[in-house]
Amino acid sequence: MIKKASYARRLGIDLASKNEEELFKWFLACLLFGKPIQTAVAERAYQELVAARLTSPSAVLRAGWDKLVRIGCNLASFPSLRERHNLGKQTFECF
Repeated sequence: MIKKASYARRLGIDLASKNEEELFKWFLACLLFGKPIQTAVAERAYQELVAARLTSPSAVLRAGWDKLVRIGCNLASFPSLRERHNLGKQTFECF
C-alpha cells in the first residue's frame, strides 16, 4: 500500500509538535485550501505567508491589512494590471 503524504507534511508543518506556531500554520493552510481556488495557488499563498513570517496571530495583526493585500496582489495572475477590489468598507488596489 502506498502511503500518501498529508498536506501538513507537504507544507512542512509539524503538527506532532503541538507548537502554537505550527498549529497556526495549519490553521492558515486550512483557510487557504478550503477556498475555491486551485491547490497550487493555495500552496503558493501559504508559502508567501511563511516567507513573510506571518505564522502567528500577532504577526498577522502587526502586518496589517495593507501588507496582507500586497501579498495577495503579488499572487495575482496579472500583477501589472490595476485592479480595484471592493470588500464592504475595505477598498484596495493592486498595481
